[in-house]
Amino acid sequence: VAAPEGRAHLWRKVRLAFQFAGAHLLADFDYFLKADVDTFVLMPNLRSFLLSLGRRPDSAWWTGRLLRLRLGTPQRWRWQRYMSGGAGYALSRGAVRNLLADRAGKDCGTVTSEDVNMGEPGRHVHCASFCCESSAASRGCAWMLAQLLWTAGGICMERRGVEFADSFDPGSEGGERFHPMSFASHLDFGAAPTTHWLWQYSVRPVRSGLRCCSSSSISFHYVSPQEMRTFHFLLYTLRRGRWPVPCSRLLCL
Repeated sequence: VAAPEGRAHLWRKVRLAFQFAGAHLLADFDYFLKADVDTFVLMPNLRSFLLSLGRRPDSAWWTGRLLRLRLGTPQRWRWQRYMSGGAGYALSRGAVRNLLADRAGKDCGTVTSEDVNMGEPGRHVHCASFCCESSAASRGCAWMLAQLLWTAGGICMERRGVEFADSFDPGSEGGERFHPMSFASHLDFGAAPTTHWLWQYSVRPVRSGLRCCSSSSISFHYVSPQEMRTFHFLLYTLRRGRWPVPCSRLLCL
């Protein structure tokens, strides 16, 4: 798309990508996935999960890692739900159509974070902008601004009649399917400080160890190119051997 590189132009790039999809691809595909360049996606698991939902692609819904943030004043506040941008999110054809019907999402805002501008920032932008203008700790405040604005994605999609489709795996092992951090980070997340943003924004308790993630996980964020090649080899190239003797007679020292 015709947009410069860099995070400052990310929303423009995503908006142009959806405009292109709406103009040339909407009739050919049922679902549209947005993911970062460092997000590893297991496409077979994504396809299987989308089909398992039993939802029509022409209805307006989206799915991903559901998070929440408390907005408002201490006297009047509420939880606002939104999807993690780093973990990636999938929109049905109907959701894309609803987004494009609103002038290709131009009314969703003009700030830099693409998952922010999936929503309508409204008063939250003014409040957070005042914080950054009046605070000496500009770096910390800018981070807080990003967290606040991420929730606007949920606001935008809700106002456009786009429903949330929960991606949590309710099976015997359970676990989340979309992950906003790397597999190693989720595996060892029990050691993370209680002030970590994921502890605060997760809709459900965050688990660590081998139960951190669903066995049908779909995505991991902050994955390096080398890790992506490693994952791809282990998942799609490496073959398990067939033992000539029963496993019970195999001794591992």
